[in-house]
Amino acid sequence: MPNWKRVIVSGSNAVFSSLQVPSIYSNGEVNTGTNVVTVGTNGQLYMTGSYGGGGGGGAFPFTGSAGISGSLEIIGSGSGLLEVEGTAGSLFSVDDGLDDVIFAANNISGVPVIEANADNTVKLGKLNGFGIVISGSTPAPSNIALANILMTGSVSISGSMGVGMDATTTFGRIDAKNDVVAFSTSDERLKKYVKNIPNALDKVAQINGVNFQWRKTDEEMKQSVHSFEGKDVGVIAQEIEKVLPEVVITRDNGYKAVKYEKIIPLLVEAIKELQAEVKELKNNK
Repeated sequence: MPNWKRVIVSGSNAVFSSLQVPSIYSNGEVNTGTNVVTVGTNGQLYMTGSYGGGGGGGAFPFTGSAGISGSLEIIGSGSGLLEVEGTAGSLFSVDDGLDDVIFAANNISGVPVIEANADNTVKLGKLNGFGIVISGSTPAPSNIALANILMTGSVSISGSMGVGMDATTTFGRIDAKNDVVAFSTSDERLKKYVKNIPNALDKVAQINGVNFQWRKTDEEMKQSVHSFEGKDVGVIAQEIEKVLPEVVITRDNGYKAVKYEKIIPLLVEAIKELQAEVKELKNNK
């Protein structure tokens, strides 16, 4: 009896103990190969054999949909170990190569969404190149200086960040264990209506540099406002706002904050005014 007729019927269920099928090429021709589908005693379905000849490709190709309840184990090697094709290109692929992409998932247009590579890098997103590159080795891909995570485009973080240290629980706060080096745009060609800050010395006289101690906060305030503790030095936002409102903001939580570096121009002009007064006093002697 041919293998395909070996059917054991138990109640209303048809159980295939062994099913031998020929290889079918993509052009519809049939090969007389011995590809076998076997149902194990554990209830799992096993496929053995390969798909070869005129159609090329991997084992047991099919078109349409399939549902799998349980686990799927694929044993093989080489490129194209597992591929899922969409109408516009590859949607999903697995490869066991040592020099290229070993796992990839693409969107419906075939554009990569995530790639895992044999060089220990993981790439996420697509924006003129991958948006995030996580490297398991140093230096990172393309020899970009000693960076383990590379990002292109905008990054939005709904939480806190710690660089070289633990992050706090305060939303929107960034802490760094080492220096934070940044430059502010200040080119003259980008500015108009430029004039010196008037009455700078009088304005400085209205603000105070103070020592203080932060009030204790509960966990809710630490998340939404700040998590500073102990003694500190600074200025009072309300005093600064009266003389230099451009450097003070009121946050969504209702509390005020100061751009401390923006106070420097006021101090520069105050020093110049004070220098002019000193010079005038000297000339009047």
